[in-house]
Amino acid sequence: MTLRGYYRTSETRTDTLSATDLAAVSEVFSGFGRNLDQPSGNATSWLAPDLNKFAEKYDIYCNCGIYALTGTANSSARGQWINVRETNSGAYLQADFKFEALGLPWRGDAGVRHVKTDQWSSGFASTGSGANLKIERVEAERSYDMTLPSGNLATDLTDDVVFRVSAAETIARPSIAGLTPGGDVSIQGSNFSYSRGNPEIKPTKSKNLDLSLEWYPAPNSLYAAGLFYKKIDTFVQTVVERIPFDQLGLPLSLLTPTNTSPTEIFNVSQPFNSPGGELKGFEINAQQQLDFLPGFWANFGVLANYTYVDSSIDYLTSTSANAAVVNQTLIGLSKNAANFTLYYETEKFSVRGSAAYREGYLTAVPAPDGNSVAGTNETLNFDMQASYSVTPKLKLSLEGINLTDEFNDQYVDASNRLNVRSHTGRQVFLSARYSF
Repeated sequence: MTLRGYYRTSETRTDTLSATDLAAVSEVFSGFGRNLDQPSGNATSWLAPDLNKFAEKYDIYCNCGIYALTGTANSSARGQWINVRETNSGAYLQADFKFEALGLPWRGDAGVRHVKTDQWSSGFASTGSGANLKIERVEAERSYDMTLPSGNLATDLTDDVVFRVSAAETIARPSIAGLTPGGDVSIQGSNFSYSRGNPEIKPTKSKNLDLSLEWYPAPNSLYAAGLFYKKIDTFVQTVVERIPFDQLGLPLSLLTPTNTSPTEIFNVSQPFNSPGGELKGFEINAQQQLDFLPGFWANFGVLANYTYVDSSIDYLTSTSANAAVVNQTLIGLSKNAANFTLYYETEKFSVRGSAAYREGYLTAVPAPDGNSVAGTNETLNFDMQASYSVTPKLKLSLEGINLTDEFNDQYVDASNRLNVRSHTGRQVFLSARYSF
C-alpha cells in the first residue's frame, strides 16, 4: 500500500479579503437551535465559506502561485507519505469427517492454518538528537508467524432440528496505514495533533466458541438460538495523550511557519496492543413465511433477530510502562441490538418494511481532551423497499432509508455530555432495471 499527501507549499500564506470580497464567497446559515428552547442571546446563525465560489473566484485548485502543491517539502504532507508492504505465505490442513455417537449422526471438519507474514514499511520520522535532530525517511521490517486451529461439528437431532458447535482462533490485522514508522503533525486553528504509526503492533487475536440450535419447521422458515464466547488475547487500541510539542522529540522548526509555541499541548495518538478481554452473549433469530394463513395473507412473512453481548475490555490510559488500565465495553459494540422486518411477496410484487434498533455504544476509551469515554447514543431506524416486475425483463424499485430522519447523537464523558448531534435526512431512491 502506498499513500501520498500533497499540501500547499506554505499553508500560512493567504489572500487578504475585504468584507465585500468575503461576502461574495460565503453563505449565511441560520435557524440553529430552532425548537430547542435556547436562552435568548445564543447565536443562531453563522457565516460559512462556499468552496465552489472560492474555487471559481480565486482558482484555489490551480496548483499555482500560493496554491501550488508540494509533497515532502511540507511537514504536514510528509506525515502522509506512507509505504507498507505485507507478504503472507501459509499452509493449511483440513479433514472432513462423519461418525455416529449417542445414537446420532455427526458431521464436521477440523483444520489448522499456519501463516507467516513479512512486513516492510516506511515513513518520515525524527532521527538524531540535539543539533542533529531532523526529519527523514525511515524504514521498519519484521516477520511473525501464527498458527490458527478451527473446528466445526453438527448433528441432526431430528429431521428439522440441527445442533452446531464451532471453535476457532481468528485474527484481525491492524490498519495498514497504522503500521508506518512515521508521523503526521497537524495544526488547524486551535487544534494541535500528532498522529504516529506503530510498525510493531500485533493483529487482534481471539479464541472463539459458538453453540447454536436451529429448527426448520417449513420451507423459508427458521427459528434459531445461539450462544457465543470470545476471548480476545490482544486488542489494537489507539492511545491518545496530551503532550507538549517540545517533549515529542520533533524539530521545533516544524512550528516556524505556524507561530505555534513549543510548549503548546498536542493530542498525540498512536496504535498499541492493549491487554484485551472477553465478550459473551446470545442471539435469537426467527424467519417465518405466513403461508398457513388464508388468501393474500399467505404472502406475508416476518424476519426478526435479537442479540445481547456482554463485553469487558481493558484499555490502556497511556503508553508509559505499568500504565493504569480502565475496563469498559468493546468500542463499536452495542449491548442490545434487534431487527424486525415485515414483508409481502408475490411473483410480480414485493414490499418490506424494516426497523433496526441499536443501543448506545462507545467509540473511544479513553476519549480525547481528558474525557473518560466517547460514544453514540441509541438509534432506531426505519427503512422500506418495494419492487414491481412490469415484465419478466423490466423491474421498478422504490427504496426509502431512514424514514424517520433519526439523529446521530454523539457524546463524551460518562456524564453523556453532548458532542455531536446531526442528521442526514430521509433518502428515497427510485430505479428501473432492464435485463437484456
